[in-house]
Amino acid sequence: GPCRPCCGPGRRQTAAARREDRPGRTVVGRAGERPGGRTPSLEGVFGLLLVLFVAIPAAELYVILQVGQTIGALETVVALIVISFFGAWLCRLQGFTVLGRIQAALNQGRIPTRDLQDGALILLAGALLLTPGFLGDIAGILLLLPPSRAVARTFLARILRGRLQGATVGAAG
Repeated sequence: GPCRPCCGPGRRQTAAARREDRPGRTVVGRAGERPGGRTPSLEGVFGLLLVLFVAIPAAELYVILQVGQTIGALETVVALIVISFFGAWLCRLQGFTVLGRIQAALNQGRIPTRDLQDGALILLAGALLLTPGFLGDIAGILLLLPPSRAVARTFLARILRGRLQGATVGAAG
């Protein structure tokens, strides 16, 4: 049955929904609350969107203008195009390599977790290479190189592991 009237009929309080408010007193967590009692704030989301849609494009534009002043406008455009074609070729090469590893793992009856992560990072790299700008191109090419992709995969796994553990506790309760 319900643990408290706020849970509603037929709903049980999960471990992720409980937190210690005061010693000896457990309260029900709010919807959207993260483990540890933190809720995502509107300011945090706004800050992330501000960085993604204002700060990064502004930085890209600044770098493009600086490169254009240093080597010339035509040379800057040519460099962006050449880097994009090189990145697309490298993305295709790495993508087919990872696809082959995924197929081999499936044929052996293994779950290709690492290879699927690599595939997602290669897809992200391709998107970064499609957007004009040197900073995105650098990040995209770094994601296409296996050693730096391994570092990114480890970093991403740490972030996702924390989020998935909280979701798993909530689902298992």
